Amino acid sequence: MGLDPLVAALLAQLDAGPVASMPLEEVRTNLDMLTRIGFAIGAPMAEVREIAIPGEAEIPARLYLPEGERLPRLTLFFHGGGFVLGSLGGYDGLVRYLARATSAPVLSVGYRLAPEHPFPAAVNDALAAVDFAIGNLGELGGADRLGVAGDSAGGNLAAVAALHARELDIELAGQLLLYPACDFTRTYPSMSEFATGYFLTLEDLVWFGSCYLGDDGQAGDWRVSPALASDHANLAPAVVGVAGYDPLRDQGIRYSELLAAAGVGVELRRYDGMIHGFAALSGLVPAAKSAFDELIGLYRELLSS
Repeated sequence: MGLDPLVAALLAQLDAGPVASMPLEEVRTNLDMLTRIGFAIGAPMAEVREIAIPGEAEIPARLYLPEGERLPRLTLFFHGGGFVLGSLGGYDGLVRYLARATSAPVLSVGYRLAPEHPFPAAVNDALAAVDFAIGNLGELGGADRLGVAGDSAGGNLAAVAALHARELDIELAGQLLLYPACDFTRTYPSMSEFATGYFLTLEDLVWFGSCYLGDDGQAGDWRVSPALASDHANLAPAVVGVAGYDPLRDQGIRYSELLAAAGVGVELRRYDGMIHGFAALSGLVPAAKSAFDELIGLYRELLSS
């Protein structure tokens, strides 16, 4: 299957060059703007509440309570952006949609960003969010169980959060991993095949990695590369979505294979006409919305079980 024509048209307009060549604040502003535009789908909430999660530093978070009868399941959501970009505000539309589509509360976590706060700051914030959510489920939308979700770098943090929960003997309802980054130690074939021309580039990945990890050689730490965890057994069932034209495609597939080999229930969906970040294009590209809807539907089944 070829690249979706609407995605191809968007790519022709979005080619702004390597993110490393632009001022950091400009890149952050641009991604927030793109995410807001790309997810221009209204989703009114019964309530949106600002939350402060205790951690090494206070972690801003935003609780979304959808209208109508709600499932008693709370999803922790971690936004994408290479551990460098992304924000609660930029992902507001996407998280609203997730909350409405799952009929369940979502707590969006504003973890600290690199390079100002390199590894393990984002991981520590993600794990603190898990601990906080487990200790306050009733106050966070009346939930009784927790799920984790995220896209790209956020998918990485969601996977790490699931590993952390297992170590605490916390039984999560499920994981929703959207085109996740899972292994910083290898160059997978898709990273070379789609190195340029498809929004996220190999040069971008290298830059994000350098901002996040510096030169400390921590790529093999399971908190950086959850694919390298010593054991993937007894993790929460997962829904994994990957895009055909994405340098991270093969990492998501590999992580799905590792989970399945360890006996974890996995639903892997590959959308061959899509690029990295397709969920955030749901307001502009019907095929992207259909893909995101399918993934959310599979994840909702996990929350409901």
